[in-house]
Amino acid sequence: MAQPEPEHGRHRGRWVDACVLLTLALAVRFRDLSFAPDVDEFHHILAAQSLLSEGTLELWGGGTDYTRGLLFTLLVAGSFMIFGVSLEASRIPAILGGGLLVAVLYLWVRRHVDRLAAWIAALLLCLYPFGIYLTQVSRFYSLHALFFLVGVILLYRLSVAPGEFGRRSVALGVGAVLALMLSFHFQVTTVVGLGGLALWVAVAGGPRVREWAWKEGRLLPLLLLVGVATVLGVAFLWWTGFAGRALFLFQYADPWAFEHRGNLRYYHRHLQGDFGPLWALFPVLVLVALYRNHRLGLLCAFVFGLTFFVHSLAAWKHPRYIFYVMPFFFVLTGIAISTGIPVLRRWFYELVSRIPWRRVGDTEAPSRLWRTAWLGASTVMTIFLLLGMGASSDFIRMMGSGPDPLDSPRPYRGKAEWAQATPTLSELSAQKEVLVSYSHLKPPFYLERLDVILQRNHLYQGAEWQPEFTLQPQLARPVISEAESMARIVVCHSSGIVIGEHFGWRDPAGVPSRTVEWIETHLDPVDLPGEWRLLVYTWDEATDLGADAPERPECETLPVQAGVGT
Repeated sequence: MAQPEPEHGRHRGRWVDACVLLTLALAVRFRDLSFAPDVDEFHHILAAQSLLSEGTLELWGGGTDYTRGLLFTLLVAGSFMIFGVSLEASRIPAILGGGLLVAVLYLWVRRHVDRLAAWIAALLLCLYPFGIYLTQVSRFYSLHALFFLVGVILLYRLSVAPGEFGRRSVALGVGAVLALMLSFHFQVTTVVGLGGLALWVAVAGGPRVREWAWKEGRLLPLLLLVGVATVLGVAFLWWTGFAGRALFLFQYADPWAFEHRGNLRYYHRHLQGDFGPLWALFPVLVLVALYRNHRLGLLCAFVFGLTFFVHSLAAWKHPRYIFYVMPFFFVLTGIAISTGIPVLRRWFYELVSRIPWRRVGDTEAPSRLWRTAWLGASTVMTIFLLLGMGASSDFIRMMGSGPDPLDSPRPYRGKAEWAQATPTLSELSAQKEVLVSYSHLKPPFYLERLDVILQRNHLYQGAEWQPEFTLQPQLARPVISEAESMARIVVCHSSGIVIGEHFGWRDPAGVPSRTVEWIETHLDPVDLPGEWRLLVYTWDEATDLGADAPERPECETLPVQAGVGT
């Protein structure tokens, strides 16, 4: 069995490989930065714009600062200062974080296992389709994963370092704490990963501590100290409200995610779809990784396993919530495959040696024919493995041109093309008194205007449904979802435009079917290219609602500031 490389061996080669992987990761992620944006990206884009122009973090004149992932917003603002304000510039910090994540993972595995395991783990992370997408969008997920991985690596280095306590140990400990604090700054879900890390510390270090305490006659005081610390810790979490907040978040989900609240197999099916053969063999991968490197294998198994389990029980589910622990899944896979290849090669040679018509040398020194046969067999096995993974076809699709089809089983890029439609939408909206939009953050960026939000999801505030025309907290714009509310707006304003998206149209959490049918019945559709994936309707003074007109529209009570820009 190959041993980890010595500290002094091939140091330069490690960094060359890491630079190659970093270049590959950045090339894949920089390939296409102009794909249609997700609405969440504009939280940082608008806040960064506000920071540069007004010195505040307001999203768009709503009076509320957006402080979540503040460091990422600052990085986006810095990118705007260097490259100018654009969607592409806002995505650069996330892409750089994604590239560094791949390189750091490689260096870690290379140091403690071997080169092959490191390449396999890093390539899986580098070419993971959802990981590519998630590290392209202007959001903090790549930095969250990067700092969490760095924190875990530093703690692992501390655990395998010589026992003497000194400056190096202090530096590793402080660095780990800072990295994990930054990870928590980006996502509160970091505490779940920390739970897996704590479990590893207890299992890996517990016996050693217990043995020391027994020899020193301090086992009972140690147990009492642990018990008191546990009670005080629980009391502190309860007193500060952190425990209650954590329980609330564990049970909470936005309406668009209601469908999977009780789906315990959600992440199982996600990984089954992306990495079918590897996921089916996951228990075997863990056992092989533990056999090869029990300390590292145990760490990755606990961090990934506990996070996977807890998030499967949580109400709000999405693949992005477990992305920060996916590197540990890839580490286990890389270790297991690199360990299994020599075994498979030996079995292959023994199998071929039993074929009666074999006329080659002995099995200890395979000839060129042996090597050619093994190369062919391993190539076939690799092809079958790749064909069994949905991630392979997804990666090919992502490297192609154009957005994902609307009926794609795992769409990554397929949002509405607001950038292409901006000239047309600007001309139309300039002639209208009211702008009603399904998306709440795209009109402020592209059109510098928003009057009413048409999306039911935004009426779910504080885990309770709010009445129609409730103001959206961040933008201070009224939210509607019902046909009756749309009718009041049409009656009370002489002209207007409704901008919808294919994503969310006829969706109970977006624009319900009844509201869509009302809009399609009474308003005038605008003919737009289908590839824009936008649904636009207008009305003017001649629009007659007939019997569907509200009897008492009470226009004076509508909280709509028509035609108000930034």
